[in-house]
Amino acid sequence: MLEERAIKRMADELVQLCVPFCGEVRTVRKCALGALPPACVTYFELRIAAPVDAVIGIGLSKDPGLAFGAVVDRAMLAAIPLQVRAEFAQARLDAREIARWSVGSTVRLDTKIGAPTTLKVGDVVIAVGDCGIRAQSNAVAITSSLFKQS
Repeated sequence: MLEERAIKRMADELVQLCVPFCGEVRTVRKCALGALPPACVTYFELRIAAPVDAVIGIGLSKDPGLAFGAVVDRAMLAAIPLQVRAEFAQARLDAREIARWSVGSTVRLDTKIGAPTTLKVGDVVIAVGDCGIRAQSNAVAITSSLFKQS
């Protein structure tokens, strides 16, 4: 009897947690194992192993509708500023070597001078190019890109 009351309290709590996804829940009922109510469109269950050995199933008579806000189009996305990072050299170093760095230290890089520069947004590579100077500014001339011109 104690186990049944504990399971009922768990079921009541689970139902309340589902309200944001499913909407208002009007009734909760106990069904025999394997007797899925025929009106349900969606059903999920929670299995509890020994010492109680129980199954808590939740059936929804209607799937919640998807709530959509404003549609995002290309023009809206085009105006979003992105931070682009150019990586023109890399190295793999152990922590001991990095811990010895101080002002004036020289760091030996694995990448050769003139190697392709990788352009990234976050950790995503978006283009590769050649690093140089154009109009008195550092620049990268893109040699390959993820994006196709339309």
